Amino acid sequence: MNRRNISVAIFQPALPLYRVPFFAKLGEEPWLNVKLLYGDVHGLNNAKIDRTSMDAAHASSRTLSIPIIGEFHFALTPLTLAFSRGYDAIALPWNLRFVFLLPALLICFVRRLPVLLWGHGRSKQPGFFRDLLRGLITYLASSVILYDRQTLVSLQKDRKTNSKFFVAPNAIDQVEVRKHRQDFDIEERVSRRRRCFHLLHVSRLQADNCLDVALQAVQLLVRAGKPVFLRVVGKSVDGEAERLIQLANELGIKEHVGFSGPIYSETELSQCFNSSDCFIYPANVGLSLLHAFGYGLPIILGDDMTSHNPEIAAFKDGENGVTFAQNDWRDCAKAIARLMDDTVLLSQLSMGARVTIDKEHCLDQMVAGFTAAIRYAVGTKNE
Repeated sequence: MNRRNISVAIFQPALPLYRVPFFAKLGEEPWLNVKLLYGDVHGLNNAKIDRTSMDAAHASSRTLSIPIIGEFHFALTPLTLAFSRGYDAIALPWNLRFVFLLPALLICFVRRLPVLLWGHGRSKQPGFFRDLLRGLITYLASSVILYDRQTLVSLQKDRKTNSKFFVAPNAIDQVEVRKHRQDFDIEERVSRRRRCFHLLHVSRLQADNCLDVALQAVQLLVRAGKPVFLRVVGKSVDGEAERLIQLANELGIKEHVGFSGPIYSETELSQCFNSSDCFIYPANVGLSLLHAFGYGLPIILGDDMTSHNPEIAAFKDGENGVTFAQNDWRDCAKAIARLMDDTVLLSQLSMGARVTIDKEHCLDQMVAGFTAAIRYAVGTKNE
């Protein structure tokens, strides 16, 4: 292929604010022209972007919810891109709930238009036929982009064409975090922990996060005479905050738990992160994991990895956090007490959290994985 720029159209279900820095950085590649199209997802607000710096446009989409079966997305964009002639390749979401995904892949296959599939590669609710179909459609793709290496390894088993699978580790822009995070002062942290060990949870408050486990663990620690305080930050979903406040009162730990409500300013959030010793997320952890790691906060979480979101790939037990037996508040209390008592281990985990973000789950690595998949799909090689 000659040295002209490669033109790629990317369709995404939505454009949340946290994803904008990635697409902006991807568009800075001098050899790449990126056209971004995005639809709508219920409960996820699309970001307002500067279209003078990013070639992006909203694409119409509709969602139909069917009882028991779930939601299906009707977006014509995959089909229109499959028939388009202005791109060297297109990238589509690896999501079987997009009704026109399979027809679009078949059209691209017939037209020999390179197509990339980008997605998790797994489901929180696996099913034999769903997993089978998810795997089969990858044979129609020119390259496949995943978020983590563990899923990559599992998908490459028993395949003849392993080279078309790539990892673009999920990442968020940490520029503001780096501006606000404090450098480690071990002596100051040891002194602070002797007074009180501060746990932090930042997220939308919903039942799937299983914060009941954390509250019950705090109760056990308080009864054991351990100085501990849990701060909970986030918007309540379906009355979850009110339920948790009531539970804290019933457990007799209202003086040891603080509910701050939603905080969106990084300046204000940084005060919560910098004054905490550890992040806790019993289940369903997602992007908050990367946010906490950016501040050097190790995490305590439930050991059922399937209960968490794809960002769990950044977690390394014993390197940037620890686990406890899922839904077992007694074991959760033991995990917290272990870090309260072992300052050396906690400091090592804190450093490990920063290394994870600065070296592995960063935007540079995410862009590198994505561009490698593009080059492979269109038949080019790095020079």
